[in-house]
Amino acid sequence: MIVGEHQVSGFWRAFVWTESTGMQDIGTLGGPESRALAANRDGSVIVGTSLTSQLSDSNHTFRWTAKTGRQGLQKLVNTPGNWILSTAVGVSADGTVITGYGLNPKLVWEPFRIAFPCPELRSPLPAKGSGSRLVAIGCSPADCWRPRSLPAKDVG
Repeated sequence: MIVGEHQVSGFWRAFVWTESTGMQDIGTLGGPESRALAANRDGSVIVGTSLTSQLSDSNHTFRWTAKTGRQGLQKLVNTPGNWILSTAVGVSADGTVITGYGLNPKLVWEPFRIAFPCPELRSPLPAKGSGSRLVAIGCSPADCWRPRSLPAKDVG
């Protein structure tokens, strides 16, 4: 299985390719472009970013599965404050944890981690030793923080 982006009529579109199905365009969140950036171990969950309008700064994260299709994470998760979940760059092997980066309510880029299912919201957590914060959404307190995180300046 391969995920990525391909060009269609001058616009880049997210795709998934398997030997059995060939290349499948997985669409956008309403805008003309999207990018698939990661997949879980068995390829059942794909994450990335998509424009939501014609505006080049309208990127939002998405999660795609064969069962649900493409879903905007912004609509699946009630983010704290006015976060804009811009780009999902990683997904766990089992597809339940998604990482990425977005704009916090002060319009500063920060990494995020979302664990599914999302039972409740958590406040931003300090990222140990980095001077940045990692926002963990929908996790139990024990799972909110992992020892390794990316400083905001290194994300993206």
